[in-house]
Amino acid sequence: MTSIIGNIRGRGETPLSLIVLFVMGCVFWLPSNVINLRAQEMLFPLVGIALFLALSIFFRVNRAVGAVLAFLVVYALCTFTPDGYHFILMLVFFAYLYETVALRYEEIIKDRALICNILCILALLNVLWLILQVNGVYIFFKPKTGSTLETGFFSNRNEVSVFLACCLPFFFRRWWHLGTIPIIIGLVLAQTMNGLIGAVIVLTIYGLVLGFRHGYNKTLLITSAAVLVLAAVGSYKTFVHAGDHSSRLAVFSKSLELVKEKPILGWGVNQAKYVAHLYLNGDRQDPRYLARAYGKVIYKDDFKRLYLANPERYQGTGKWVQLHNDYLQWTIDTGLVGLACLLLIIGSHGVAFFRNRSRDLIIGLSVLCLLWTANAFFTFQIGRFSFLMVFFLALIQGAYMKSRR
Repeated sequence: MTSIIGNIRGRGETPLSLIVLFVMGCVFWLPSNVINLRAQEMLFPLVGIALFLALSIFFRVNRAVGAVLAFLVVYALCTFTPDGYHFILMLVFFAYLYETVALRYEEIIKDRALICNILCILALLNVLWLILQVNGVYIFFKPKTGSTLETGFFSNRNEVSVFLACCLPFFFRRWWHLGTIPIIIGLVLAQTMNGLIGAVIVLTIYGLVLGFRHGYNKTLLITSAAVLVLAAVGSYKTFVHAGDHSSRLAVFSKSLELVKEKPILGWGVNQAKYVAHLYLNGDRQDPRYLARAYGKVIYKDDFKRLYLANPERYQGTGKWVQLHNDYLQWTIDTGLVGLACLLLIIGSHGVAFFRNRSRDLIIGLSVLCLLWTANAFFTFQIGRFSFLMVFFLALIQGAYMKSRR
């Protein structure tokens, strides 16, 4: 009888899931100036599944990730955006992927060599495609008309460079280490700071870990690593690609006015691509686009008031669709609470990697590479590499869970 009652009550996440689902179900009967929630009847089962998965992860895999997922699902519902269905569907998918990979780590890791080999081959094929594209040969995957960017198999050069940097750790194996040379050549051909940041971080951490393992002087190692990082960045900016940070800094400064307007919970999930685009380029947009984008803004009155109170627009060239800064864009969407959640995930897996660094070095380094490049200050790659990032995060979490057992 006791066991039956225990099964009915559930353990850990089940009663909490039911409580949260009941509360969120009541939300559909509350008045709202954002959306007619009663008209979204099919949304409730989807939210229920997402919440249950998120809270399941909260107890079974990683508390930080579970808490963040639960927050995002609830917040996406309470400030429902025009992209709400897509966002929640992706969240459910990634939650399921994360939980499955983390809990089945011991089965997946048996094919570790095969996974590493496939990623290495894909990286080398991208380098080959970059070399062909640099020489004007486009068999397929040709960039858009008027574009001269070398993109490999990806849609832009930022993506291919980050992918190559992420694959670097998989070449730190017998015989495969010779592949680091063409990968570095590919990073140079792509000519982006994002790839350089990822590659330098990977090589630096890899060198430090090996040095610590062999008992070398830590002060000397850290000093040497810092000198090499500065030399690599300086050489790249001098001889390969200097980059243009002034325009991005101007965009960041202007966009901070949106954060100051709604600092706690932001403008709503996926709202930055509307409010930031309008706020920066409103005076240079097609009127038809203005009406369509403004129609998707949740807090229309607040945005209109802020826009009129700050008539000075961004004066640079080009129209900024994305801010190329994940931290800032995420803060506009979800406020300081959402930014804290993002940092919580990064810190949580950083700790998991550090405590497990002696076992799965290659996977741990690839996770750090993905975190630092996908969320770097001058890039916007988190959406492009969501699948890989979630997959590798789940792997490092699975390794951590195994070591704890």
